[in-house]
Amino acid sequence: MPKTGVNATGMMASLALAFIHFLYPKEYLAAYFDSALAAGGSQVLTDRVAPDFSWDDLEAISRNASGNCGADKCFWRSTSEPESVGYLVASAGYHYRKMKRAFKFAKEILEGECNAKHFLMDPPVLVQNVSRDFLDQLNSLTDNPAIRIGLDNANKSQRSIFYVSDPSLVVQKVKVAPSPSLLFGYTQGKRQTMIKEIPTFREQVTVPLPLLEERLEAARKALRCAMDRKETYWWDIQGLVDVEGNYYHIDIDSHFWQEDKQRKRRKEAEKDGKGKKKKKEKKKKELT
Repeated sequence: MPKTGVNATGMMASLALAFIHFLYPKEYLAAYFDSALAAGGSQVLTDRVAPDFSWDDLEAISRNASGNCGADKCFWRSTSEPESVGYLVASAGYHYRKMKRAFKFAKEILEGECNAKHFLMDPPVLVQNVSRDFLDQLNSLTDNPAIRIGLDNANKSQRSIFYVSDPSLVVQKVKVAPSPSLLFGYTQGKRQTMIKEIPTFREQVTVPLPLLEERLEAARKALRCAMDRKETYWWDIQGLVDVEGNYYHIDIDSHFWQEDKQRKRRKEAEKDGKGKKKKKEKKKKELT
């Protein structure tokens, strides 16, 4: 770690404050929490159906390797380029549309307008007619330490990442995340985990503190840019910071479920409002 003129305790505190304030500006997040969503939605992209998708490049198949999994998706490295390329895999029924929208958002908004970094390389591919045996095989290779947060022991041991009732999968080519790095999220559990890991991460940082803070400030502006363009983006903010202070947006698709939920609520409220208006008009006619 280069010398920066800051003692160990002071530097750890500076890093903690830098991450927390640049990631979680409370007044800004509260404004989004209270604001209504704008009408409309993301443009639907053309489906990329690949019934004969080859799994040869996934370490899950070529080496029977366990995947690094979250709540609903797993990551496996590429067999041909294990140090730089990997694949996200999930059940398609729930994730395919959201992952397509996330790729569009990442390329057009994060990368195109906000000058932000992410790991998505290609649009997601839909793989259909997947056998039950193959889904069972993938489920046997899942390692999901992230899901241990918020789930009891019974759910941890019984929960499957890939739904055997859904014979389709979505696969997306991504860059391998740098290591070591600091992983965090907006939710309380992820934020607490991040704070605990800061002392170790501090020892691994390879750039002077002023440069680190400069890059984090740029990342904070990019994050605010993304939130300005998508009002639900703050809902499940997740990111990764490498040892050079570069910030990468991850799990970009996770906020779309909230957008869909809010849109459904608006439609239901609109329908309910129209129903009440008709009843009121009917009652008025009956009285005249």
